[in-house]
Amino acid sequence: MGSLFEEAEGLADSYEQAREAMEYRMMMGSNVVIDFESLTELSLFYDYSLESERDIINSLKNGNYEQARDFMFQVIDSNINSGMMSAQLARCMLFDLVGTIIKGLSLTRLDSAFLGRLNPVERLLQCETFDRMKCELSDILRRVCDYINDNREDPNRRQFEKAVAYIGDHYMDENLSVSSLAEGVFVSKSFLVKLFKDHAGLTPLDYMNRFRCEQALALLECSEYTIEEVARKAGYSNAHTFIRIFKKLYGKTPGMYRSERG
Repeated sequence: MGSLFEEAEGLADSYEQAREAMEYRMMMGSNVVIDFESLTELSLFYDYSLESERDIINSLKNGNYEQARDFMFQVIDSNINSGMMSAQLARCMLFDLVGTIIKGLSLTRLDSAFLGRLNPVERLLQCETFDRMKCELSDILRRVCDYINDNREDPNRRQFEKAVAYIGDHYMDENLSVSSLAEGVFVSKSFLVKLFKDHAGLTPLDYMNRFRCEQALALLECSEYTIEEVARKAGYSNAHTFIRIFKKLYGKTPGMYRSERG
């Protein structure tokens, strides 16, 4: 609402004041009447340090929505509480924060097409109030963190694949064990056990036995090797151990399996 003027010449000034007050209404909410007289000196800048931006980006890269949101709202609230901001400056601050979200996402090197589908800038442009913009900003941040968490590469996946490849290269060695496998891929035995539990649902020893027996299946079907020879080519030191493990896995001995295959 603009000021009251006694002369008609003040009508244009009152209109401009009312327009400014209406613009500032965005800061206060859509159901609040703003008197131009209450708009004293507005802040000409806002405080958004490089340290604050770094905190938001690091939290976002880790997919930690709650922490990133808290850092982001600290920036917003500290500026709002420090004095009156113009609606234009408030918008600049929130668009600056959107820029931080975009920057953080780009540093993850994930698919940029997601950002196009999210369309964060357009979402903010559609908001009429500052509170609505804050809600949209929070939702944008949440969606980005969810996307990062859903598409994060398991840092231990390559280590698991390395261990599997090592088994493939050394399974014929009867001395291959959980300990030697751990040494071969340069991890502790306890970490190796966790690695296989997380990625295969098996212990390393169970995985090795399954792998060896799978190689033995092909030899039993397509060769004339004796059971003892198959056992050694599959990495077992004797036929007795091979037969016991094979029967445990397949419910029948290697000889029975070969007979059934004709």
